[in-house]
Amino acid sequence: MKHQLSFAVIAFALLASSMAFSASAPQQDPLEQRLDAIQKDILDSRTRTEQLVVELKGARKTLEEAQKYIDAQAQAAKAMAAVLDESEKAGFTYGINPDSRELLLKGWREELGTLQQGVPAPLPAAKDAKDAKDAKPLELKKP
Repeated sequence: MKHQLSFAVIAFALLASSMAFSASAPQQDPLEQRLDAIQKDILDSRTRTEQLVVELKGARKTLEEAQKYIDAQAQAAKAMAAVLDESEKAGFTYGINPDSRELLLKGWREELGTLQQGVPAPLPAAKDAKDAKDAKPLELKKP
C-alpha cells in the first residue's frame, strides 16, 4: 500500500506541475493590443517627423547659401560687364591688333551675360513653419 500511495503522490505532483506549465499567460485584450500598436506607431512617426524637420532645416540652409552664392556671381558678372564697357571706352580696343581685343571683349560679355541669366528666385519663407523644439510633445496615456 505504501508503494501505491507514493506512486499516487508522484503522479499527482507530475500532473499538477504539467498543468502549471501548460497554463497560458493571460492574453491581452485585442482592443488593448491595437491601442498599444497605434501608440507605438504614433511615437515612431513623431520621431521620424522630428528627424525630417532637422534634415529639412539643413537642406533649407544649404539652399539659402547656394542662392546667396548664385546672386553674388550674377552681381559680379554684371559689375565685370560694366568694367569691360569702361575699359573699351578708355581705349582698350585701340592699338596693336584691335580685332583680337574686340573678340576678347565680345566673348567675355557673352559669358558674363550667361552668368546673369536664369538666376533662380529665392524660396518664399514658410508661413506656418514650426520648429520641432517648439511643438509640445505628444503624451499618450493608456486608459
